[in-house]
Amino acid sequence: MRAANDAAGSGPDFRALFDRLPSPYMVLDRTFRYVEANAAYCRTLERARDELIGVNVFEAFPGHADSAQRLQASFERVLQTGQSDSLPLIPYPIERPPSRGGGVDMRYWSAIHIPLFDADGQVAYIVQNTVDVTELQRLKDMAYGPGGDVLPVPGEADLLQRTREVEALNASLIEESQGLRDLFMQAPGFMAVLTGERLTFALVNHAYQQLIGHRQVIGRTIEEALPEVHAQGFVELLNMVVRRREPYVGKAVSVRLQRAPGAPLEERFVDFVFQPMTAPGEEV
Repeated sequence: MRAANDAAGSGPDFRALFDRLPSPYMVLDRTFRYVEANAAYCRTLERARDELIGVNVFEAFPGHADSAQRLQASFERVLQTGQSDSLPLIPYPIERPPSRGGGVDMRYWSAIHIPLFDADGQVAYIVQNTVDVTELQRLKDMAYGPGGDVLPVPGEADLLQRTREVEALNASLIEESQGLRDLFMQAPGFMAVLTGERLTFALVNHAYQQLIGHRQVIGRTIEEALPEVHAQGFVELLNMVVRRREPYVGKAVSVRLQRAPGAPLEERFVDFVFQPMTAPGEEV
């Protein structure tokens, strides 16, 4: 790659281009070991490049048996056919780094696998372009219920060449995601999505932000974002919902909120539901 650039004199630096691509890309050899990963891929998976190079992808990210089998089967199809292969939607758990407290996040991905050939015309490497569609999947679960209407419509993959499948899918996902986000944000009831063991805000709609005084809560735990609520028993209820995997319904419950910086607490009475959202492995 470098020699070709030198020969061209002022040709593009393809290694730098690969690393700066905004979409996540990685390259595997025939034994499914990493030979390259760009910066976007490392950010998405929360791994340093040096942690991945030379490591088998299934050792780096073991996954659930079914998900790992589907991913490996796609790799095998590329090796056997010499053609690109796509996975429009695949659930795959990703281990959180120790800096984020460890544990596992269930994530959903859309991926395409592309063959790279050697001088003899044999598949030598597999390039993966992957997109994290977890937020879309969670919005779909809220709109349709778990497992509802999550795959592209029948025949969609036949409309374009294999090498353009992910591009077409991404455009569809963006449009659908925006529609679901608008539905969520404009819902008249206050709604929020919390994730992880520490109950971190992932999504809040306009009504919820109005309820809490338009505080910035995304990416913060309840304790950090709404300290006055933490002491009123709601966190214990949420933890109970996680443990039991059952919803909790509250009727005319008193909650005291600080709706402006430095202001006294204001009492409100709310009806609410704490609804667990479970991953395929039954993890909330």
